[in-house]
Order: sequence, then C-alpha cells, then structure tokens
Amino acid sequence: MGREPVEQVGNHNGFDILSTAPNGDTYRIEVKAGTGGGEEFFVTHSEVITGKNAVPHYRLALVRVDHRGAQYDEVRYIENPFATTDLGDFEATGIRCDWARSWTKGKTPF
Repeated sequence: MGREPVEQVGNHNGFDILSTAPNGDTYRIEVKAGTGGGEEFFVTHSEVITGKNAVPHYRLALVRVDHRGAQYDEVRYIENPFATTDLGDFEATGIRCDWARSWTKGKTPF
C-alpha cells in the first residue's frame, strides 16, 4: 500500500502500528488475532478512545491465524470501528467483541 509501518512495541498508546502514507497521513492500527472460531476478543478502553479520536485514520486489523503457518494467515481491516462506540460509565475497562461478526465486517487491507 506504499505506507511505512512502525510497530509500537510496549508503548500502550491504544494502537499497535503507526502507518505513514506517502502523503504524510498517519494511520493507527490496532491488531487482534484469533483462529476464526466463535471466540470473543477484548478491546481496551485506551484502544477505543484512541480509535474515536483518530477518525478517519484508525483501523482495526483482524488476523485469522492459520495453524499451517504465517503464509496462510488472513487479514481484514475494519475502518474506524469505534467511532460510535459508547463505553458506558467512567469505570469501563473496554468492550468484548464477537470474532465472527467482526470478521464479516472486515475488508481487504486498504
């Protein structure tokens, strides 16, 4: 896609990858991985707030991990997934998301 990705190791800043486009736009990408079964995944309060504040430059990347190896893994992006998310009260630590439902909303990385 012509972007320069930088992994945000240990920064705990609400996203895993900062991706810079050739025009200078930056995209924050949060990565969640699963086997594609019926499991849920957790999105932290910080990840949701970062996603809300970074619209329209935030992506949730879902990685379906294949037991045969990384070359068989699949990735889908959801654009601005938390733009309208309501965390409820102040003490909320995050939200649980359904893997299968989220996967069907995803698209080829863009």
